[in-house]
Amino acid sequence: MKIGFSTDSCHSLADVKTRLDLFRSLACNAVEISLPDAAVIAEIYKERQELTVLVSEFVYISIHAPSGLTYDDSPQIKEALNELVGIATVLKAKTIVIHPNVISGFENLKAVGSLIGLENMDWRKADARFPDELERYLGELPEAGVVIDMNHVYTHDR
Repeated sequence: MKIGFSTDSCHSLADVKTRLDLFRSLACNAVEISLPDAAVIAEIYKERQELTVLVSEFVYISIHAPSGLTYDDSPQIKEALNELVGIATVLKAKTIVIHPNVISGFENLKAVGSLIGLENMDWRKADARFPDELERYLGELPEAGVVIDMNHVYTHDR
C-alpha cells in the first residue's frame, strides 16, 4: 500500500523541504508534489535537481496539477500538460493528479495517457465525488488511474 501526504498539506511548515522531511520521519512511502499555480511550477522547475534528490527515497511520487485551470483541448492546455509531463519525468513521478471537475475536453489529456490520475472530489463539488460519477471520466480516459483523497472521502461522512 502506498500512503503519504501532499506538499500542499502541513501549511504551518514553511517550505517543501521541511514538509518532505516530516513525511519521511512518519515513514511515508508516497508523496504528492502540489503544483497549484504557475509560480509554484516555475519554482519547482528551478529547484528540480535538488527536489529530485529529496523525493528519491519515496516509492511513489505524484504531482498534483493546478486545479485552477480548465483542462480543455486548447493549445495552451496542451503546452501546460507538456510542462507537467516534463516535471513528472524529471521527478520520476508516476502520476499527474487532475481534478475531474475542471475537465471540459479530453483530447489533450488522452495524449498524456496513463500518467493521468483522476482524484475523487469532496462534498463541495457537484461531480466526481463517488465511483459512479468518476466512471464518465474514466470512460473518456481509459488509460487514467484513480487517486483516492482520504480527506475528500471523509468530508462525505461527517
